[in-house]
Amino acid sequence: MTTYFADRRVRGIPGLQSLNDPSRVKIRAAYEARIYCTFELFILPLLPELALLVASRYCQDNGRPTTDLETLTGLYILMVMMDWTVETALERIQEPSGRIHRALGLPENPTDADIMFSVRTFYQFMKNFQEVDGPSQAFLKITLFILKKFNVDVRIVRMDSTDVESNIRDLRRHQLIRVTVQLFMREFGRAYPSWLGELDRGLRGRFDDSRKIGYDPLGQMDKEKRTVATEQMPRDAVSLVRRFRHDPNFWGMDSFRSLARLVREQCEVVPGADGGEPAVRLKEPGDVGSNSLQSPHDTGVTYNGHKKKSCRKLQAVENCSRTRKSSLEMPFLSILLNVKTTGGHESDVHAVADVVAFLKEMNLPVELFLVDNIYNTVANRELVKKEIDAKMITTVYGGLTDPSGNAGEQGT
Repeated sequence: MTTYFADRRVRGIPGLQSLNDPSRVKIRAAYEARIYCTFELFILPLLPELALLVASRYCQDNGRPTTDLETLTGLYILMVMMDWTVETALERIQEPSGRIHRALGLPENPTDADIMFSVRTFYQFMKNFQEVDGPSQAFLKITLFILKKFNVDVRIVRMDSTDVESNIRDLRRHQLIRVTVQLFMREFGRAYPSWLGELDRGLRGRFDDSRKIGYDPLGQMDKEKRTVATEQMPRDAVSLVRRFRHDPNFWGMDSFRSLARLVREQCEVVPGADGGEPAVRLKEPGDVGSNSLQSPHDTGVTYNGHKKKSCRKLQAVENCSRTRKSSLEMPFLSILLNVKTTGGHESDVHAVADVVAFLKEMNLPVELFLVDNIYNTVANRELVKKEIDAKMITTVYGGLTDPSGNAGEQGT
């Protein structure tokens, strides 16, 4: 969101490479001011209700009291809206006098108890909030609040889908194994430093991450040694999973779950001849499913074979209106009613059914349901009519189709 806004405002101006560029300071400040105002109008009144979503994960009379849940909830939502990192969010709220305090409903001069808390506390809150489906519930409650406050017209809604590409680097298979094992080794070393030294020295050398995650220690080897080490990597990955798979503590690690998934999807164990030691090799590319792990840094991204890229698929529903009859007419308020993301490999054949179920649950007075031509089937039209008593209209190039699905002559 942040990058999109800034690029729209400064497109074509040379020398502006990032939002941290001094030339963008004023643009960034104006953007944040808008976000703060939006937050105060639409989200601050809902913070007590949103905090209740995660309240069951905390106890008021057992142990040291945590930071006020309303503050943590508001800071989390602001962090997402501003595209901040966790560290930036904590720095902002701990400033002596910041605009963020007013947005969160804090006193003008908040005490340390109001604004001072650790990174660990905030990470634990985010984990709890996500586990109770807090982000989706918050989106829904905020949307309903806006619809009611402005009496938004939702008689016409439109559904569409798009691919959201990941900004994580595309990895070849051996790079994927190396980075996934490196992440596990780092988390493993932090959790069990005494056990790390018990691992094979050659294995630790092949996945050395002393410089940074993604550093390739094989790049320092000659071609022959690099080939041998590359062939050994799948065996290393399988041996690590087999060694620790019976310990439930390791399944609590995100990096170990990613490693186990990688081994299951990319590697196969071939029985040894005459009862000998089994061999480990990579599966043929055609035997690896499109739902396979693309990067341990972004495990929700999968491969879209139709578009030939790694991405997520996004389904969005928004209200819309016909063109204004005159410039004196009030602008139409269009907002996103629902957003759902899936893996890039997943088919959107059931997208209409999911959206209709959502609209029925929201009890919105929908009359026309606009979709792309691919969704225009008899079954979908009957479903829309039965569940929400609306007509499905398919938008096509050059005009609209009538509710029966036949192309109409009237232009869009």
